[in-house]
Amino acid sequence: MSRALASRKALIVAAAVALVALVVALVGAYMALDARAEANEVRTARAATYEQQTDAVNLATKVMTNLMTIRQDTIAEDVDKIEADIDGDFASQFSPRRDSYESIVELNKVVAEGSVVAAGLENQTTDGDGKTQYNIVMAVDQQIQNQPGGDSDGADKDDKGDEDDKSDDAAKDSGTGDDAAAENDPTASAGDPNAHTYRVRVVVTPNDDGVLKVTGVNFIP
Repeated sequence: MSRALASRKALIVAAAVALVALVVALVGAYMALDARAEANEVRTARAATYEQQTDAVNLATKVMTNLMTIRQDTIAEDVDKIEADIDGDFASQFSPRRDSYESIVELNKVVAEGSVVAAGLENQTTDGDGKTQYNIVMAVDQQIQNQPGGDSDGADKDDKGDEDDKSDDAAKDSGTGDDAAAENDPTASAGDPNAHTYRVRVVVTPNDDGVLKVTGVNFIP
């Protein structure tokens, strides 16, 4: 009888040990799955952040290329494209002055080709509304060539008078005119005064719908 009892106790102990081992195995498997899921979430978040950063740099490049590429024949359409990608402080500065900006281009028959030669994310911060701001620094080349009959030959310069002065002032205030950029242009070529390279800091922020927009453009001295 005692032998049967001892055997039964041994079975109970073995069952208990097996149960504990099973629980430990299940807990270990759960922890491994949880760690894997957490790692996947981290990778997904990093990928999303990288994608957003890349999109911000691409948008800044697009807007600066459009700003620096000027053609008097299509200036209205070109400005429409710019306004579609801007918001915030930059939009409030640029949009009210678009008429003056277009007048400068048309009056002087300006043709300019702009290209971003280097661009990278400087940092990202959070604004007062909790939105992520992407600060992008870039180098932009611009080649200016006024069309015949424009201001470059000086033929009609005196006849423009106050109208030109007002337009130039408006462009300078908005940060889009040649004067505003020239003050911050460290590489205007003496051999080619119409070739310029600018350093620019562009701020990109998502709007309320989550769509990225350029909200700031500042030339770096």
